Amino acid sequence: MPDAIESAHTNLPSLIEAMTHAAFYPDPTSTVELKQTHISYVFLAGDYAYKVKKPAQFAFLNCASLAERYRLCVEEVRLNRRLSPEVYLGVFPILQEGGRFALGDEARAFDMRAREYAVKMRRLPEDRMLDRLVGAKSVGTDAIRMLARRLAAFHRDCSTVRSWTYGSAAAICRW
Repeated sequence: MPDAIESAHTNLPSLIEAMTHAAFYPDPTSTVELKQTHISYVFLAGDYAYKVKKPAQFAFLNCASLAERYRLCVEEVRLNRRLSPEVYLGVFPILQEGGRFALGDEARAFDMRAREYAVKMRRLPEDRMLDRLVGAKSVGTDAIRMLARRLAAFHRDCSTVRSWTYGSAAAICRW
């Protein structure tokens, strides 16, 4: 079997099922692994990861329309590039051509031809994830402190102009 899939892909939308095959991706890969969250499908394909938002609506997030999923993908890349510019590579439309799905060139604007959008990221080595390093006792207190200082400085320097919208007592009560 050329494609390794984490879970059976019966009953998946045809576009998502197409993305479980190595031939879908422009970069060489022999396996594709599908992970799911309540919000996204994540495809681990060779050196890259592709994230597609599910068409769902939650009290805290609306992914129901393609235009909104595109906007959320753009925002995800913009926000996460602040700490990981080399990881977040862009937003790519998924087009349907002759009954087949294919990744288009990086999106510069919403494309009416797109069937969906994917965030393309560099795939990070799982053995270098912080939870694994901590579990293996491979990361020391100094490294954790350095990370905490960097994150604290990042949050300290972020804009708070709209923080009342999300962080006020009234906003938290609404959620």
